[in-house]
Amino acid sequence: MFLSLPQTAITDLKPVQAIVETQERRSKAYSISLNNDTEWRSFLWKLQKPEGLFEEEQIRAIINLWDFLNQQFSFPLPLPLTQPTVNGNIQLAWDAGRFYLEIEVRKDCKLEWFFRDRDTNQLDGTEDEPESTVSQPLFERLVYVVLN
Repeated sequence: MFLSLPQTAITDLKPVQAIVETQERRSKAYSISLNNDTEWRSFLWKLQKPEGLFEEEQIRAIINLWDFLNQQFSFPLPLPLTQPTVNGNIQLAWDAGRFYLEIEVRKDCKLEWFFRDRDTNQLDGTEDEPESTVSQPLFERLVYVVLN
């Protein structure tokens, strides 16, 4: 005996809502690590209001910082992992195995940074005193990261 379905049954071909939401979240990058400077800059501009959460001034500060840092070297810097933080900063991070450096550009465009040498457990950074420009210690830590 075979079970027969009514002829009026229609198969719903729409994807499950959870799948749709996951695909939408993936299409809106919240952090990114790219190999192309143009794509990286494009990602930053997508973080700008009104679609994003950040003011143009903060995005420009990051791009100016990036351009300044690149001018200090005779080779292009590796692009950092870039992501917004919960407190409204945008974080740039480089992980070079032994050395780790992160720079956060705050809403007021000041810099907070943190450095770690994993072999010696040496720590350095701004603590609670943000910087208005790239300090010599920050620059020296960046050299450690990109040359090792």
